[in-house]
Amino acid sequence: MEKVEAASVVGKEVACKSADGLTARWSTFHPDGMRWQVCAYEGGQAHGQLTIFHKNGQVFLEGIYRGGQKVGKWTQRDADGGIVAKGEYRDGTFIAGAPVGMQATCENKKF
Repeated sequence: MEKVEAASVVGKEVACKSADGLTARWSTFHPDGMRWQVCAYEGGQAHGQLTIFHKNGQVFLEGIYRGGQKVGKWTQRDADGGIVAKGEYRDGTFIAGAPVGMQATCENKKF
C-alpha cells in the first residue's frame, strides 16, 4: 500500500491505498500520537476490521464491516479492557445483545 497524500493529515490521519486501488486502510491518531481508529476498505467502502482505541492504547471498539455495513459481533470495552457491551449486526441493522459500534468516522470516509 502507498500513502494517499490528499486523504492524509500530518499528525492526525494516514490513508493508504493498494496499487490496484481496490483496498485501502485509514488510521487516525489521538492528539498525543497514539492510534485512535484503524479502518479497512474495499471498493471504496468500509470493509473488514474496524478497531478503535482508548487514549491508553486499550481497544475501545471492534467489529467488522461488509460493503459499508456493520455485520457480525461487535464488542465495546472500557479503558481497562473490560467488556462493556456486545452486540450483533446483520446488514447494518442491530439484531441482538446491546447496541454497540456508534457510527465510526470511517463509515463516512470514501476511498
